[in-house]
Amino acid sequence: MDLGIAENTKQLISDMVQSRINQLNKEDQNRLQKIIQALEMKDFYTVQSKVKK
Repeated sequence: MDLGIAENTKQLISDMVQSRINQLNKEDQNRLQKIIQALEMKDFYTVQSKVKK
């Protein structure tokens, strides 16, 4: 799909999400970053627990 504003759909979605994040105030951006980090750590430990089995 070519909309002429991104190389591909994945890039278009990434750009749209980043644009929305940029509209947040700094406090909300920091809060979102902490949530993302917590979710990434949860994913990491979930994968690690499955690898050990």
